[in-house]
Amino acid sequence: MFRHTLVLTLVYPLTVIALFQQSTVNDKMSGACGEAGTPYARQDLPVVHGTPYVVPTLRVRIVDAQTGKPIAGHELMVHYVWRWYEYPHEGHLLGVWSDVSIPRKCATDQEGFVSVPEFRITPLGWYKGKLLLWRKPEFTHLSVTVDFHNSTSTFRSVSFRIDKTDIKRYQDADSQFINLRVSP
Repeated sequence: MFRHTLVLTLVYPLTVIALFQQSTVNDKMSGACGEAGTPYARQDLPVVHGTPYVVPTLRVRIVDAQTGKPIAGHELMVHYVWRWYEYPHEGHLLGVWSDVSIPRKCATDQEGFVSVPEFRITPLGWYKGKLLLWRKPEFTHLSVTVDFHNSTSTFRSVSFRIDKTDIKRYQDADSQFINLRVSP
């Protein structure tokens, strides 16, 4: 039993690291994003794996909604979000879908652009039982959050949701960038 636990303890972190590694396609790309973080999830081993999804390289532009000027040199967070069926769950007799995300810190350039590198995500789940039925973990969207602090120490956060269908439409249209308008 001890040997089995030791092997799982040593192998699991390597498995998680391998599952969340950035695709090698854009490793040399000089982008304004750091490495993807670890998922906000449970500490126990995942037991269900969903269909892997490749989020293509996205070029996002952040502009001021009032002036139309780019928001330059500003940090933002990109979260790769998937859902998994959680059971048991307090207050939900038959379980509930829960979101999990992998964060990535980015910063805009002088024209307000940020290149979010291609990323392969394998959705994971921590419940495998009778109530799972057809409910496999699946990638759902990207969440882009821009935080603002003003001179009076007031904090404001603006979030955008870029759904899987929006990503596909962006890719099919061969668009130059996704324009996000914020009011700081």
